[in-house]
Amino acid sequence: MRILLILTLFIIQLLMPVESFAKTAYLSFDDGPSNCTEDILNILKVQDVKATFFVTGNASPGQMHLYKDMVEAGHALGIHSYSHNYAKIYRSTDSFFNDIAQLEKLLKKEVGESPKILRFPGGSNNYVAKQYSGTNLMSQLKTEAKRRGYQYYDWNCDANDGLNPPIPEKKLIRLIMQGVEDKDNLYILLHDFNGNTTIVDGLPEIIRRLKHKGYEFKVMDESTPTLAF
Repeated sequence: MRILLILTLFIIQLLMPVESFAKTAYLSFDDGPSNCTEDILNILKVQDVKATFFVTGNASPGQMHLYKDMVEAGHALGIHSYSHNYAKIYRSTDSFFNDIAQLEKLLKKEVGESPKILRFPGGSNNYVAKQYSGTNLMSQLKTEAKRRGYQYYDWNCDANDGLNPPIPEKKLIRLIMQGVEDKDNLYILLHDFNGNTTIVDGLPEIIRRLKHKGYEFKVMDESTPTLAF
C-alpha cells in the first residue's frame, strides 16, 4: 500500500506542468545607456540571458546607438526618466510627465516605439519627492501613471551598486544572493551608469549562481506580474 502511494505521488509530480516549479529572475538595469552598457550587453549575450533596461535620456553621439542595440539583442526597454534629475522631475506631476515625454520622444526616434513599463527614480515610495514638492507627490504620480497606461515596477533584490564610490564586487554578489532567499520571482535592481565597473565584473558570477539555483531569466513587459513597494 505504501509503495502504491509513493508511486502515485511520483506520477502526479511528473504530470504537473513544469511552470509550477519555475523560478523567474528579472534582471533590470537602471540609468543607462552608459560607457558600461556594451560590456553588460556582451556578458548577457555570452550567458544567453535577457534583461530589462530602464533607460534615461542620453544625448551623447557615441552612445545613442545603444538603445537600438538593447532592443536588437532581445532585451526590453523601460521608462526611467529623461533627466534623472530629482529636483526637476519631483517638483510636480506636470514636471515628471513632461520629463517622461521627452524620453518617449527620444525612444520613438531611436527604436520606433516607447515602452509602457516604468520605474520611478528612487522607487515608488521614495521620500525625495516630498523634499522637492512638499506634498504627497508619489501617490499622485502612481495614480496618474496608471491612468496613462503605465505599469510601474519596483524591486525585491538590490545589489546596492548605485552607490558612489561603487561597492566591492564580492559584496555586490553577496548582497544579491542574500536578497534571493526563497523568492519564486526575483526583481533584481542593478545599475548601468558611467564608471560602474563593479556590476560589469560581478554580473557573470551573479548569473551563474542564479542559474545554479534554478532561475529562468525573463524580460519585463506589461504582462509581467507587478511588484510595487
